[in-house]
Amino acid sequence: MKQIDILRHAKDYLEKLDAYTDPISGTRLPSSSAARDEYVHKSFYFSLKHMNHIISYDDTEDRPPFTVTPELLACLKPDDGARRSKQVVDIINRAVDLSRQRGLSLTTLQTWLTKQEYLRKDEESGHYLPTDRGQTLGIRVTNGRFSPYAVFDPAAQQFIFDHLEEIAQSVPPAGKAQRKRDLVDRPEALEKSFRDMELLSQGLHPVTQAPLEPQDPLGQERLRKCFAFVALAFQRSLAAGYFTAKAPFTLPRELWDRIPGEENLPMALLLKRINALLPDPTAVEPLSREAVRDLLVRQGLLMAELTAEGRKNYVPTPQGTALGILTEDRVDKDGALYKSVAYSPDAQRYLAEHMGELIAPAQ
Repeated sequence: MKQIDILRHAKDYLEKLDAYTDPISGTRLPSSSAARDEYVHKSFYFSLKHMNHIISYDDTEDRPPFTVTPELLACLKPDDGARRSKQVVDIINRAVDLSRQRGLSLTTLQTWLTKQEYLRKDEESGHYLPTDRGQTLGIRVTNGRFSPYAVFDPAAQQFIFDHLEEIAQSVPPAGKAQRKRDLVDRPEALEKSFRDMELLSQGLHPVTQAPLEPQDPLGQERLRKCFAFVALAFQRSLAAGYFTAKAPFTLPRELWDRIPGEENLPMALLLKRINALLPDPTAVEPLSREAVRDLLVRQGLLMAELTAEGRKNYVPTPQGTALGILTEDRVDKDGALYKSVAYSPDAQRYLAEHMGELIAPAQ
């Protein structure tokens, strides 16, 4: 079997896991499986994105772009329930012969819906949410554990199928150079996915690093081999130098005083404010959540705590609370309690004063 075929086979496994399905037996994954952990589920989602990039960039990749045919349209039927945008894309791509052409990309669908003013990108979460026009179409908001996201009712799914040819033609397919630039944007994301796949290949939970439960399907030998192969593919991509286009994060000293604001901000918006100050975002890596979190942990202002589900949350220590790192209890869509962390103006000023510790020494 060719390398590209193995990659596609591994991608098929990840797609099933992302849909909470055991790719070996075809049955639904039990609620006790690590795949039900939200962090692990997100890891499968981002690993799929990386796999798509790697497959599309592979030298042997010569499939034509996604094309709409009458046969494709005739077999598309909406699911009965509300589905996320990625799941709608999966419905379409399951009806496509991916050995002969590429599938529809999630980015293409989201871009078209945004241009048509059915979706808008939420600044805080980065998720695409429905506009008033989109809600009329049948796109609804559902509250996730950490942020809301859009789901598509059957009528909205059918609308997408009816306009599929227009969607497919709306965004020209990216050449290999563009796809490589896409990979360059988030090197730390691929590194994180590599670590997650490596842990799963060893039979360890990516969050707690404890052994998987004996009955967890993720511990099956065939799946562990799949995780090991995916980890190797990610490791080779990192070694290939895909991520050398940008310099490490740095910010001129004269801009540090512009970081603090006058209201409490979650980390996502605080990072957005900081990265908006970069003189040339195309030349420098953005400041990451992990870099800020690790600094605050080292300084004794944040600490990790495990939830009942085994998820690692970072919350302020007493010193962090005194500094102005705030928490409030919220309830997710499943009724589970979780802590939301925000940074007061005082905490933002503290971060600005310590910005030098977040800048690479070479800078």
